[in-house]
Amino acid sequence: MDEQVKLLSRWTGVGVACVLAAIGGCSRPSGPPKNPTGPPKHLVLIVVDTLRADVLGCYGGEAATPNIDGLAAEGVRFETARSHIPITGPSHLSLFTSLLPLQHGVHNNTDLVPGGIEPMAEILARSGFATTGVVSLGVLQSRFGFSRGFERYDDRSEGRFWRDAIEVNEVALPLLDCDTGRRQFFFFHYSDPHSPYSSPDADLPSARFFLDGTFVAETRLDGRRFSIPIRLPPGETELEVKPSHDDGPRRVILRRLKTLGGECRIEAGDGVRRSEGDSTSRIFYGSTPLKAVVENPSSETIDGELVGTIEFTPEKNEIHRYYQREVEFVDRQIGRLIAALRSKGIWQDSLVVFVADHGEGLGDFGRFAHADHLYDVTLRVPLILVAPGRLDPGQVVPTAVRLIDVLPTVLEMLGVVSPADMAGETLLPLLESAGPDRVLVAMTFGPQAKHDRRALVAGGFKYIWTVNNGARELFDLANDPREIDNLADQETALADAMHEELLRALADRRADTPAERAELSREESEGLEALGYVH
Repeated sequence: MDEQVKLLSRWTGVGVACVLAAIGGCSRPSGPPKNPTGPPKHLVLIVVDTLRADVLGCYGGEAATPNIDGLAAEGVRFETARSHIPITGPSHLSLFTSLLPLQHGVHNNTDLVPGGIEPMAEILARSGFATTGVVSLGVLQSRFGFSRGFERYDDRSEGRFWRDAIEVNEVALPLLDCDTGRRQFFFFHYSDPHSPYSSPDADLPSARFFLDGTFVAETRLDGRRFSIPIRLPPGETELEVKPSHDDGPRRVILRRLKTLGGECRIEAGDGVRRSEGDSTSRIFYGSTPLKAVVENPSSETIDGELVGTIEFTPEKNEIHRYYQREVEFVDRQIGRLIAALRSKGIWQDSLVVFVADHGEGLGDFGRFAHADHLYDVTLRVPLILVAPGRLDPGQVVPTAVRLIDVLPTVLEMLGVVSPADMAGETLLPLLESAGPDRVLVAMTFGPQAKHDRRALVAGGFKYIWTVNNGARELFDLANDPREIDNLADQETALADAMHEELLRALADRRADTPAERAELSREESEGLEALGYVH
């Protein structure tokens, strides 16, 4: 009982009565400005999708990330920053608006950005900034509303629902040749840590394709489109996919597998699972070697192509290695971006914000993706601010902060008037002296998460509530940062208190109208599935 009282005291030490006020963004003076030469002229926002903080070198991780580590050395690193939702679209909108998902109404990818809110690009455009965005995932496309406020917004994905960091830089770097007479806002989005873990320069496994036992092609298991010339006689032809010479069996996914040049039916062989759909385009799940049957129903031989994508699922003992390769790859490409910003003369008069939208499961807690749970492996993200000559280099802020705190900080540093309805607080006071951890409300929603979950982080504790079945989890983050020991059944008074505060916060923050869901093409639905958002 005494220990329970101590736990309650520690939690309520942040002020139980102030929890909702902290969520809502209490105003506080930011102290004397650290930028005596005036606000930075430009803003550069770099977001790396699905990037766990704990994998980066500057956060104590094992990945070789010299360019991101260099940002931390040149700027201010926030030791603990958390997202409010581990789903890309909603998390970006919280970053752009300083609103919780229950406020802006976007709960899943492909929800449409509502018209009644003003994202970062619109605020800056209204203040005279030229606005440029380059994104790498289909869930941030213009059609879902994420281009609002941008004069230039490149969301092409070359027939895929994603593009790699080299492809992003091919578009982004030329856009830096801009009119420097105007203030500029650049938003660059990279997603290479996102599955499939297949950076272009990684040593990935490959597979060989055979038709009736005859070798026809070999391709990397990287999720990119392949095109294999084929010759199909009338009737059935056996298609076999085997591991490459130096590799063993691999769990693979064949997507959009079809023939071009003639109408053919493709059916899965034994031990291969297929998706529903028409007979000319299938998704096959299995392990190599796998077999399918291609049937040419005509009486003529077809000369055409076998097209599709094929990717592998790393084994549990490999997944951290392939993910780390992706992180190291994107770090190299961010290094190219930084070099270009310096050479163009943009860097020295910019505020640079480096952040992620959420993390990744990587097998921790038995979960490999990110949308479904609210542990810190999916909520904790890197956050680094760089403003040469204005922010002290190498500073580390220990106070726990949130993504909704980024926008008010950016606007204050740029000298732009902030909207009145933001839920976050400026981070600038924390650069003068550490304050109490910011209270976090986090959530995830079906159908892209398997469960609806809500969480409250306050006073060094995290409380997670699974709405569907009422399950409760309580973690003492100070003594159990890996969230292994669930205290909910032992410390019931604390769990009950946090549950009540969570319910009050959720009721206070619900949007009047949930966002409208976009109608998706089959290709877009398959793209969501490839990214792990369709179950």
